Amino acid sequence: MDHKTAYRIMASSLNGYEILSKHVSFIDEIMSKGLEEWSTMKEPIELLSEIGSLLFKAIVRIFLGNEIPIPTLNKLEAMYKHLGPAILSILPYDLPVTQG
Repeated sequence: MDHKTAYRIMASSLNGYEILSKHVSFIDEIMSKGLEEWSTMKEPIELLSEIGSLLFKAIVRIFLGNEIPIPTLNKLEAMYKHLGPAILSILPYDLPVTQG
């Protein structure tokens, strides 16, 4: 299978107005819950980390579905945060996010 064919097969489930519009209410729900949780916190939050966490939850649920238990989702996020910088550090490009 060539690259273009593989891309069309994988991208077809992610592109298009109809497909993307199905995720809007779901993403809105995740973001609303996150903002509500932040508003009830008594101490300051690390905004960049919290936004990354919300986006990670939305992306994982889009790709893997709603059936993922919260503890499993939290473990996936911890592994991603641990492995993410390592993966970016092996890129052959000199980007600000890959320097470490």
